[in-house]
Amino acid sequence: TPPAPFKGSVVLMEHARKMQAARETAARRQLSAQQERQFAAAQLNRLTSSWRMTAERIDDELRTDLDALRNRARSLENNNAYASHSLDIVETNLIGDTAPRLVPLADNAPGNPDTGARRAIAAAWAEWGQPGVCEVSGHYSFTDLCQNIARGTARDGEYCIEQIRDPKVNRFGYALRVIDVDRLATWKNRAASGSEQAIVAGVQVDAYGRAVGYRFNTGDQNSRDATFIGA
Repeated sequence: TPPAPFKGSVVLMEHARKMQAARETAARRQLSAQQERQFAAAQLNRLTSSWRMTAERIDDELRTDLDALRNRARSLENNNAYASHSLDIVETNLIGDTAPRLVPLADNAPGNPDTGARRAIAAAWAEWGQPGVCEVSGHYSFTDLCQNIARGTARDGEYCIEQIRDPKVNRFGYALRVIDVDRLATWKNRAASGSEQAIVAGVQVDAYGRAVGYRFNTGDQNSRDATFIGA
């Protein structure tokens, strides 16, 4: 007669079952610990399931969203007290009531300050910073301009100033011109090709991504007509 099939030890089988259950429990605990160590913003659950996680280049996102973001930020400044106050804080903390002060350090020789030159430089700087001198429209003093730059950059993410070098603008032959960043031709884009440099949302860049010039709308956004101003 054939031998009876081996049934094994009941004690050993129960021990093996318990060991397997213990291993499964330890694996679940380890997985739970790993999940807890993840960034909360990267977890996928019912609260974050609709949150887009696709990785896109920032230039690609700005190409479609920049104008809307800027317009909404300006709307918040005009209609939301918290947003307006936060921009007031930026303006106050960065600039304050007066623009950055020039401290002339002209010397006749090391340790021998040229007092006359220092006074002349300080006086010329103060004159250049007056309304109608430092900025071509006449609407800003240098303090006003600095405050506007700080506020506009915090609100819009960027600010555009053109340097004007012309003896006709003032006796110093140098002034600044504010260009509303809303005029930037964000619709104008092209990839680098041959001798042509790339244009990203109206900003012309070299092979290293450095801005070499800007395209500004000459009419409204629908005109699709832009002029170039070098960086």
